[in-house]
Amino acid sequence: MTFRTRVSLALAAVALAPLLLLGLGIRREMSSRLADQATARVQVLTNAIEADLATDRAAIRVRLRAIAGELAGNTRFRLAIGGDEAERRWLLDWAGIAMRLASLDMLELLDSTGRIISSGHFRNDFDRVEPDLLEAIRRSPNRVALVRLPLAEGALSAMVLADSVAVSGRSFTLVGGRVLDSARVVGLSRGSEVAVQLLIGDTKPSLGALPVVAMPFIDRTGGGGNRLARIVAVPDPDFARGLVAGVDRWVAIAMAASALLAGVGAWWLGRMVALPVADLARQTEGIDLDRLHPVLPTDRTDEIGALARVLERLTARIRVSANRLRESERRATIGDLARQVNHDIKNGLAPIRHVLRHLSQTADQDPGQLGAVFNDRRSTLDSSVDYLDRLARNYARLSPSLAATSSSLNQVVAEQAKAVAPSGTAIETELDAGAPQVRADPVVLRRIVDNLVSNAIDTVTGRSGRIRLTTRAIPGSRVALVVADNGAGIAPEHLERVFEDFYTTKPDGTGLGLSVVRRLVADLGGSIRVESELGKGTVFTVELPSG
Repeated sequence: MTFRTRVSLALAAVALAPLLLLGLGIRREMSSRLADQATARVQVLTNAIEADLATDRAAIRVRLRAIAGELAGNTRFRLAIGGDEAERRWLLDWAGIAMRLASLDMLELLDSTGRIISSGHFRNDFDRVEPDLLEAIRRSPNRVALVRLPLAEGALSAMVLADSVAVSGRSFTLVGGRVLDSARVVGLSRGSEVAVQLLIGDTKPSLGALPVVAMPFIDRTGGGGNRLARIVAVPDPDFARGLVAGVDRWVAIAMAASALLAGVGAWWLGRMVALPVADLARQTEGIDLDRLHPVLPTDRTDEIGALARVLERLTARIRVSANRLRESERRATIGDLARQVNHDIKNGLAPIRHVLRHLSQTADQDPGQLGAVFNDRRSTLDSSVDYLDRLARNYARLSPSLAATSSSLNQVVAEQAKAVAPSGTAIETELDAGAPQVRADPVVLRRIVDNLVSNAIDTVTGRSGRIRLTTRAIPGSRVALVVADNGAGIAPEHLERVFEDFYTTKPDGTGLGLSVVRRLVADLGGSIRVESELGKGTVFTVELPSG
C-alpha cells in the first residue's frame, strides 16, 4: 500500500467517522422514539380492546342472567323437565327463540351432567354431552372461553360465558355468547396503525406482537382438543421503516460526498508529500556498500530536509562500519576454513593413529606378529593416506570434489569399522548385501561416515560403549545408513541444534562435524535425521539415493 493510499484512507476515515457516528446516533434515537410511540399506541389500543371485550362480556352476562330469570319462572320449562312430552318438543326450540330475543349468537342449556337439552345455534346438538366447555369457563380468570361450534352449514367462533339456574330442585347451566372470529378481531384495531390478530394454539405471533387477552379455546368441529386462544396487537412497521430508510439514504449520500471530497484532498496532499519523498527514495537507491559517498544534498528546511541530512550522517557511519565488517568477515572466513580443515584432518588421522597404536602394542607384546599385523592393517593406512591426499587436493580447489560415481556404502562402512576397531569401542556392523550402490564421491561418503562414527565414539567413551553401523535398502531406490550408540544421549534443548555450524557441547569440540555431514548429505540429494534419549543413546539415520 502506497503512502498516498494510506493518506487517502486516513482522511476518509477522519471525514466519514463523525458523519457515520452522527447518522447512527440519529437513526438510533429515531428508532427508539418510534418504538416508544408504537408501544404507546399499542398500549392505548390494548386498553380499548380490553374495554370492548369487557363490555361484551358484561352484556352477555346480563342477557344470560335475564334469560335465567325468565326460565326460572317459565311453567312450560317446569313441565318439560318434569316429563311432559309435548313441552319437551317446545324445549328443543326454546334456545333458538331465546338466543334471537337476547341478540346472542350462541345459546345452550345444559343439565347438571353437562348434557345439552336445548341448543339455539344448532338444534341437532340436543343430547350431546360437553363437560369440557363448562370446565374451561370455570377455570378461566374472566369466566370466559372461545368456542368453535359446528352449524348446519359451516362453523361459528364465539366468546361465551356461563350462568346457572335452579328449577324444581334441579340445577341447569346456560352457556351463551357472541361472535368473536378473525374478522371481528381485525375490526378491533379501529383502522389504526396497529394490527390485531387472533392466534389459536401454538401459532407464532408476528415479530413485535404484544399480548392483549388470552382465554381457553374449545374446538367442537373436530379440529383438536382444548387449547389457548390469544388476541395480540402488532404495530405496523412500515411507517417506522420508511422514516429510518430516509435517514439511511441521506446519511449514505452525505458519506459519499464526504468520501469524494476526502479523496480529492488526499490526492492533493499526498502529491505534495509524496513527490519529495519519491525524489529522496531515488537518491537513496544509489547507496550501497561499494558506493557510500554523499549523494543526498538538499537545502530544504522542512522534515524532508531533516530526513535527508539524517541519511547523510547514516551513510557516513555505514561507510566506516562496512570497512570494519569486511575485515571481520575476512578474518572469520579464514578462521572457519582453518577450523574445518583441522576437523577433517583430525578425522583422517584417527584411523592412522589407531593402526600405529595397534602396531606399537604388537611390537611390545608379540614382535613376531608385527609383520602379519602390519599386512592386515596396511589397507587401513593406505585408505587413510589416500583420503587425506584427496582431501588436500579438494581444499586446494577451495571446493570438495563431488564426482558423480557409483560407490559402495557397505565398503566404506566396513573400512571405517575396521579402522576404529583398536580404539577399545565395540563396533558392530550389519550390512545389507543387497543394498545398491550409492551415487556419490567416495571421499564424501568417507567424510559422512567418519564424522558420524567419530561423534558416536566421543559419546560412548568411558561408558563401555557400543556402536552399531547398519546399511539397508529402502523403497524408492534409496539406501539407508544407521549409526546407533548407547551413549549418554542428547538433551532435548540441544537436539534441534546439533546440525548448526559451530554449535557444540564438547569442551574441545569445533561444532563442525554434524554440520558438515548435513551439508554433504544435502549435496548428494539425501536426508538425515536424529533421534536421542538421555541415558539410552542416539541414532543417526542417513538416506541417500542409489545410482
